[in-house]
Formats: sequence, structure tokens, C-alpha cells
Amino acid sequence: MVNAHQTSGVIELSEQTVIEQVVARLTSRYPAISESTVTGVVRDVHFRFEGRPLRDYIPLLVERTAKSELERLHARAG
Repeated sequence: MVNAHQTSGVIELSEQTVIEQVVARLTSRYPAISESTVTGVVRDVHFRFEGRPLRDYIPLLVERTAKSELERLHARAG
């Protein structure tokens, strides 16, 4: 039998896996921005959604927000 704690752990692991994929996609999209900067932006954005309900949408919101912030960084650098 799976308890709520085990289920929560699986959800968190799955979300973390998707967030890592977001980092990979955005690192490819913005090669002029270091991977550590992309990772930092994504982690900062992800943290903003900590404790929010409806976790299924968090990776999408993180990617959109991080992409917007990286666009601004890219524009300043270029």
C-alpha cells in the first residue's frame, strides 16, 4: 500500500525531473548564457512557486517565467 508521504515524494521527484529538463531546454535555447546562470534563474523561479497548490502546472509556469527572465538577460548581454 502506498501512503501519502510516499506519493508526495514521487510527485516531488517527478517535478524535479521536469525542472531539470526545463534547465536543459533553456540552456540549449540560450547558449550565450552560462548553464549555471540558467540553473540559478530556474531554481529562483521554481522557489517562488513553493507551497502552491496544483503542482502539475508548476514546471510550465517555471519555464515560462524563467524564459522571460533569460530573454531580458540575453538582450542585455547581446
